[in-house]
Amino acid sequence: MKVGKMKIAVNNLTKRATPPLECWLGDFLFFACQLGIIKFFQGELSVAIIGEKRMAKLNEAYRKKKGSTDVLSFLYEKKKNYLEGELVFCPKVIERRGGQNGLKIKEEWRRDFVHGMLHLLGWEHGEKMFFYQEKILELMKKK
Repeated sequence: MKVGKMKIAVNNLTKRATPPLECWLGDFLFFACQLGIIKFFQGELSVAIIGEKRMAKLNEAYRKKKGSTDVLSFLYEKKKNYLEGELVFCPKVIERRGGQNGLKIKEEWRRDFVHGMLHLLGWEHGEKMFFYQEKILELMKKK
């Protein structure tokens, strides 16, 4: 499926249902452009949905942190008008965190999706990243 000029491929390796990631990608790109965060829609995004054991292995291998996490971002290529990367999600962690944060599961998924996309764009944790994360989430909820 193409969203604008950005392709998305979702590979669900679990039995859990996934939220509308294709729609969220289109919304994210639209609002990120509107806010001046990006100026392009071209690229390819791979999404993997995996279990806790596999996520824990990835988290330790790439971040040197023990245990599973909700989302990991892998940037493969970024040019002026092109982005290629992968988001890896662990539904069990997302569901747990959603409950801990008082969010519905779908809201926690959306938060993790936006968070992962911002990392793909090169943002690091900090006040500015979290400001844009919340702004995009707010706009996506209103849509």
